[in-house]
Amino acid sequence: MAKSNEERVRFANDEILAKGNLGAVDEIFATDYVVHAGGKDHKGLGFVRRFAKLLRSAIPGLRVVEVAVLFEASLGSAR
Repeated sequence: MAKSNEERVRFANDEILAKGNLGAVDEIFATDYVVHAGGKDHKGLGFVRRFAKLLRSAIPGLRVVEVAVLFEASLGSAR
């Protein structure tokens, strides 16, 4: 797997969103991963898998062509 945080974000986008490799979720995300979106906290790997499946079915042929990664210490955010 990728080494730097930016490489990890790019790898996640490519494997999960572009290729639909949901098995990579276990390799990339911690079991206690939390997504903060829409004013709610969405916890766990199941949410990541469901979101990826919904996104891929809503946008067939989805590709992420640009990744902006912002990091401070060990905290990160990607958009």
